[in-house]
Amino acid sequence: MLLKLRIKNFALIEELELDFSNGFNVLTGETGAGKSILIDSVSFLVGEKFNKEIIRTGSDFAFVEGIFEIKNEKIISYLKENGIEVDDYLILAREINQSNKSISRVNGRTTSVSFIREISKYLIDIHGQHEHQSLLDDAKHIEILDSFCGEKLKSLKDNYKDKYEKIKSIEKDIERLNQDEQYRLRKIDLLKFQIQEIDDANLKLGEEEELTQRRDILKNAEKIYSCLNSAYKKIYDSEINESAFDSIGSAIVSMGQISEFDSKLDEIKKSTRGSLL
Repeated sequence: MLLKLRIKNFALIEELELDFSNGFNVLTGETGAGKSILIDSVSFLVGEKFNKEIIRTGSDFAFVEGIFEIKNEKIISYLKENGIEVDDYLILAREINQSNKSISRVNGRTTSVSFIREISKYLIDIHGQHEHQSLLDDAKHIEILDSFCGEKLKSLKDNYKDKYEKIKSIEKDIERLNQDEQYRLRKIDLLKFQIQEIDDANLKLGEEEELTQRRDILKNAEKIYSCLNSAYKKIYDSEINESAFDSIGSAIVSMGQISEFDSKLDEIKKSTRGSLL
């Protein structure tokens, strides 16, 4: 129920406060007295589209605020789900400025216009020619019909809802357990496949070290070839006039540059050095 309406700088209204009492409230007046402006201000408050033309001439903004008494559990629950604390009263406020920007608030908290529209469905219904909004909304027909059936139907619906939610919870648990079982089976298949791959690879101890050594030899193949060729020429094909001792020494130096890549090369280096002793 709308308890109070505050309007400022809206169309022809500079500032106005209206209090509404329980029961039937009537606003009367001649044509042009401003009744439609009051309806427009309420429409603006609940999220209808308006532009800056509604701002009173000479003013920077238009402002409308409404205080509502709420007892509908559905809207109270909806507000709490969206982080808005409520008691028995709800304050809606909306403002538009000359930049055509509007600000909406619910209990002092800034919200979107779409949120204002959503909660306004449970607060107020504006009826005019061809504007019987809730009566023409198919989604509300069941709610309207149920409201005539009293507390007995509400108790039955609450009981049904409780059981339905329990069933849905159980179904989710079953689905989760099935998914866990499927995950377990997929994991078993993957591990079996990986074990088979390891078995098929026929791995052996020291294989990694051997492969690492082969990789190093291949990476340094050019250097190994060059040093071996140099050592060979020093010993067997030297055209330089130097002693055998110097030739073998030079060959040992060349071998020393590549002995780290292969143990066989290291053995050759050591045997060549032994020939000098």
